Amino acid sequence: MVKYYHVYYHTWCGIVEVLCGMDGTSNGVLQARYVDTMGQWRTGAEWMVVEPRGTMPIRGDATLQSNARVIAVCLIGVVVSLILVGIVSGTLLRHLVQVIPPLVALWLLLRKPETGAYAVATIFAFWALVMALIWLYLLGLSDIAYGSYSAIEIILTVVIAACSLLGIAMSLRVGRPLSLLRLAATVILFLALQIAFMAASFEHVLQSF
Repeated sequence: MVKYYHVYYHTWCGIVEVLCGMDGTSNGVLQARYVDTMGQWRTGAEWMVVEPRGTMPIRGDATLQSNARVIAVCLIGVVVSLILVGIVSGTLLRHLVQVIPPLVALWLLLRKPETGAYAVATIFAFWALVMALIWLYLLGLSDIAYGSYSAIEIILTVVIAACSLLGIAMSLRVGRPLSLLRLAATVILFLALQIAFMAASFEHVLQSF
């Protein structure tokens, strides 16, 4: 890995071109020594990419990466819990179909956290709503999510709901401002994807699996 060093511009702006040298890459990134405000030389304490023509370097966002990992863990928790529900209820194939959109959202999150955050937030919101409907049925307040639920399945609904709510909260921290069109497209796409796979999982051919 090529080491890049941070250049602090203070009173030394006039000699930056003398101090900096090309690193040999095609993008013309400058490599320089770290200069403190006292004028003493020392090796840079952090690796940074310094753009040419005085563009300020961009610091890696460790907080974003940490939050993205938490979101990934929450999403994996939802996926694993749904698979366990499938095993317990004897409908494993159905639930394997249902977890495909969350896995796609996870892939996007790992590739582009600032955009993938909205995709996973949509998935989390969908499953949080499903868990809420199940509990409304268990409490006798609604018949939308009617069915027979074992004790293990009920516990797993709590796990899925908890992972979903925490995931939504963390996603709002990771997500970066997007254009209204891009944001709407991401939410609509993943909502439609999850609904489509949910509906497909209840097709007659999967009823016995």
